Amino acid sequence: GCGKTTLVEDLACASGKPLISVCAFESMSVHDLVGHYVIADHGSLFKKGPLLKAVEQGGVFYFDEINAVGADVLKILHALLDHRRILYDYSTGDCVAAHADFQFIGSFNPSQ
Repeated sequence: GCGKTTLVEDLACASGKPLISVCAFESMSVHDLVGHYVIADHGSLFKKGPLLKAVEQGGVFYFDEINAVGADVLKILHALLDHRRILYDYSTGDCVAAHADFQFIGSFNPSQ
């Protein structure tokens, strides 16, 4: 507890931007972040994940313990975090451009 999460919360609050915070885990999949299909009364529907919501709506996406996820999850972040600022939408196969107010913050506790 050195205050990483509190710092991010204060940053989002001070900037007036919404905060979506996700704590990573070892078995996390791309679908946990981007979204997945669920069975509905009349077929199926796509339930957006927290990263896709943040990319579309803007605000601060805080990915805590980012070092806990596998390479497949990190790979989807490449185009989002470089100059392209796009996220591949697995539901449609399209690329979603990040909202102008989208910010990404990742943190982790290094192994000792």
